[in-house]
Amino acid sequence: MEICFVNQDMSLGGSSTVLYEIIKNWPNKKDSLSLIVFYDLFDERYLDLFNLSYLKIYILNKTKTIDFKFLKVLKKTIFDIKPNVISSHLTCVFYLRLVGAAKICNIYHTIHSEPINDLPKIYRLLIKRYIKKDKIKLIGCCDYVTKKAIQLYNHECLTIRNGIDLSCKHPRTESNQLRFLFVGRLCEVKNVVEIVESFNNVDGDFVLNICGSGSEEYTKLVTQTISDNKNSDKIHLFGNQQDIEAIYSKSDILILVSKREGMPMVLFEGAKYGLGFITTDVGSISEVVTPNINGYFVKDFSELTDKLNLLIFNKELVNDFKKNSLKICSNFGASVMAKKYYEVLKNG
Repeated sequence: MEICFVNQDMSLGGSSTVLYEIIKNWPNKKDSLSLIVFYDLFDERYLDLFNLSYLKIYILNKTKTIDFKFLKVLKKTIFDIKPNVISSHLTCVFYLRLVGAAKICNIYHTIHSEPINDLPKIYRLLIKRYIKKDKIKLIGCCDYVTKKAIQLYNHECLTIRNGIDLSCKHPRTESNQLRFLFVGRLCEVKNVVEIVESFNNVDGDFVLNICGSGSEEYTKLVTQTISDNKNSDKIHLFGNQQDIEAIYSKSDILILVSKREGMPMVLFEGAKYGLGFITTDVGSISEVVTPNINGYFVKDFSELTDKLNLLIFNKELVNDFKKNSLKICSNFGASVMAKKYYEVLKNG
């Protein structure tokens, strides 16, 4: 059976990690798998996909340009592969619809975030007819996303919860200093500036490490906000890290106070290293974070500051959060996710 996965690129991110784990943990290595990547962006941590004997990789363009020439290449690639089924991620489903891929096989579109933000409105309108015909089928990355997708498209949507490799590359290290961590894109949706500002009224022995990148403008704003903070010597901006697990192994509390989320992979990554959490109650975060068990939900940044101060001076509570996160991480293994994709895609 020929199964084709399609993604915009394989730069560091949630959809790329999901695809990487699905393909690496594919249950039947005798299947023929293809991965079509629109742009030549491949993060180093995903490069071992090129060594898999059962996977062919097609990179369609050197730059982030989608024009008539690109669509011709995409159509030819799809029709040459002749897949039995396609697993599409991010905006790729729209372009697959444009080149007629839904006419030769079923397409499963995985929704990785709040469905209303998953695709531009015009894209949703143009694929809706194919969803109603059941030529494009929907997969939600968590129960929350599935529920919202059903409401938005008025159509059935399966749930396949995201998962990760649960093995740890590094042993955990402990410290008397409380180590806070943010991992993700530097942008307004993630409220990174507000996180930094919340530490302006925090005392005690702590460090905040920020790992991620964003636009030049927003990164400058984050950098300036750090410089203006009274605790600037305790706040460090590292950018993207190739070995992010090394950072997790030296952290205690993960902060994720986004305006919106689907099922953030960073929660799984933090849980497997036994991190506690401070988050907003958005998307499916509540499937990982349970208030007062392995973390806190906060509604505003004044409350965030209060929780930061509480944890800094309550090491026993921090340790309880960390132990409880380790207990729940076994529910989010990549092999479980890959098996569910296998079962769905094999049935076309």
